[in-house]
Amino acid sequence: MRSSLILLAFLAACSTIGPLDLRDTPTFALSEVRGDTLGERIQRGESFVVRVKQGDQVPVKVSLELPGVTFQPGQNVVRFDRDVFVHYSAAGVHVSPDGQTWAQMGDFKGMARLFGLGHGGTFQVGVGVTKDDGPIVSIQATAK
Repeated sequence: MRSSLILLAFLAACSTIGPLDLRDTPTFALSEVRGDTLGERIQRGESFVVRVKQGDQVPVKVSLELPGVTFQPGQNVVRFDRDVFVHYSAAGVHVSPDGQTWAQMGDFKGMARLFGLGHGGTFQVGVGVTKDDGPIVSIQATAK
């Protein structure tokens, strides 16, 4: 019995998924967010939560530099198909689908479990030529 309790305590300690005490932590809607305001909060070491609502869009900057290939950032956006909460604090960044249960950013297994992503998916890279665009590289990723 004692060894079972120790094992359960150890497994709980290893988990990055769980509740956070955010009673005194302000929450901002993404539409209210100003970079300078949040930047000042970060510099002062203050915690906060940003709620990204379904349908919100965020600009994306992607760069990739490999031998012989450089991907230049374009005007892409990420559109959210569900609400997502992001918690910033001195302890790190956490994400949540409901604002109650959180996973540490970078814990991809924990984030996948929390957001209901199964195993599998696809990653495709295609090369082709179109009449309007000429040569084109197409990249597509999906998750299940």
